Amino acid sequence: MRKIKAGVLIIIFLTAVCIFSGCAETEEAAEYIEPTLASEILIDEPAQDEIMQEEPAVQAIAFIEETEEKTIGTTEKIEETTRADTTTVPATEPPVLTEPPEPKPAAAPVIIPAKPPRDNGEKWIALTFDDGPGRYTQQILDLLEYHGGKATFFVLGAYVWNQRQIIRNMIEQGSEAAGHSWHHYNLTELEEQEIKDQITYTDNAILHVTGVPPPKFFRPPFGAYDDAVKDAAREVGSAIIMWNIDSRDWRHRNADYIYDYIMERAENGAIILCHDIHETTAEAMERIIPELIEQGYKLVTVSELLGETTPGLLYYSEHRIVS
Repeated sequence: MRKIKAGVLIIIFLTAVCIFSGCAETEEAAEYIEPTLASEILIDEPAQDEIMQEEPAVQAIAFIEETEEKTIGTTEKIEETTRADTTTVPATEPPVLTEPPEPKPAAAPVIIPAKPPRDNGEKWIALTFDDGPGRYTQQILDLLEYHGGKATFFVLGAYVWNQRQIIRNMIEQGSEAAGHSWHHYNLTELEEQEIKDQITYTDNAILHVTGVPPPKFFRPPFGAYDDAVKDAAREVGSAIIMWNIDSRDWRHRNADYIYDYIMERAENGAIILCHDIHETTAEAMERIIPELIEQGYKLVTVSELLGETTPGLLYYSEHRIVS
């Protein structure tokens, strides 16, 4: 009888420890979510083209369903923490202007920053990966590590906590993690404060799990931007990173196609768009990474390729900067 009682007490004690540990980890995960987003109303994606239809919610749902069961509680806690009040505000009549509005100030001149030093004739190129971390991210990191290359991973803030070890692996490998918004919303359909939140919360999440400040730039989902997105980026101190080579791996799930497309267009100073959530992309990288190096390219991060960036400007490559 004493042995039975002792066994029961041990089980109760271990259960209490597990519950306490889980709660502590959940509270830690919620630390970088404050303050709450200005709005959490889902945005209906416009049917502009197939990118808008394929990439956002479907991929996010599939990824979340495949994460380990132990992270579900944390994810639910994060969603509860970030859910905002959606009370309807009565519409008001727009004010009547009595005087003509002030003219907008002239756009600041484009300042091309000094580039980091490199050997004469050395060709630099930046591989970038969006929408992760995904199930194939670590495979790509291992390839970069083996061949001595680096890349930039534009990650979704909502994934950072659950995939924190992969984020840390990016930094340890020599690559970098930058923001791709929190929810993969079309930022042109959000208010300016919401755009700022999508940028800054993701940066804070990366900093929280790595201890390393992320680069002062981000990539908007779908590459969608307007004046409000540029203004928001400028105010939070972030440049906008685009690309000049789209691998089209999101459309053509074929490793041979991806390899041919990138290798035919690779050039010095290019920024290449890929997605680390597709198996065919990881397969293509098994050939692309060593082949680029064989052709004399140095695989660098966007930070290394561009040097210091200017908030609010758009960078399509090392040589193309747009205000």
